[in-house]
Amino acid sequence: MPQKFTPSPPILTLLGALYPTIRWEEVAFYKGLPWYISPKMANALVLPAGYGYKEIQIYFHHWQPNSCKGLSTLVHEAFHVLQFQNLQSKGLSLLRNFLVVYIAHFIPAFFAELFQKQSFSKAREKAYFGHPMEIPAYAQDNHFQTACYAFGLSKMYGENSITNEQIQAFVAKNQHLIQTNSGVTYPKNPIWYMLSFILILHLVILKPLGDAISLLFRVGRKKEG
Repeated sequence: MPQKFTPSPPILTLLGALYPTIRWEEVAFYKGLPWYISPKMANALVLPAGYGYKEIQIYFHHWQPNSCKGLSTLVHEAFHVLQFQNLQSKGLSLLRNFLVVYIAHFIPAFFAELFQKQSFSKAREKAYFGHPMEIPAYAQDNHFQTACYAFGLSKMYGENSITNEQIQAFVAKNQHLIQTNSGVTYPKNPIWYMLSFILILHLVILKPLGDAISLLFRVGRKKEG
């Protein structure tokens, strides 16, 4: 069961400096993944709140803020939050523009790989790494890692050991990491957007049932334990 938490002030300061236009009051952080996401599929991800219309949720399978790799994962997911807000993703539950656009880009690429006789897992992998919303997120991720190692940010970065002055020095030296516009675009063919919308609408309808079954399963396991 994902546990909501608040990152330490230095981490929030770093995120605010790199993404100054994000409305961070709308973002919530969770340790653990939703029951329907396997750790084999994602180490971290951004989703709209399952029950609500405003909150953006970042989930981490492993929360590791004391390394450049762990920090870069956070920076990567924050780039998706920027995409989310750039798309004006208002709506209900999962049915929000960010997720609709994301899946609308993914579907044709995934099936194109399957038609090339790729295995299911290989098709998913290629569609993911070639995804137009993942390419810039990974670019930001990689640029941050390079800057982090060069600056020695992770060596001084315990949850609360780094100072605001050190963060400001890091950002001042690496202003190319400051992002205010993700450049996210809609799929060229609106059919994919419509199919994605219909798919997510069905997921929104079925989600309460799935959540209830998941809860009953967890309760049953606790009783057995």
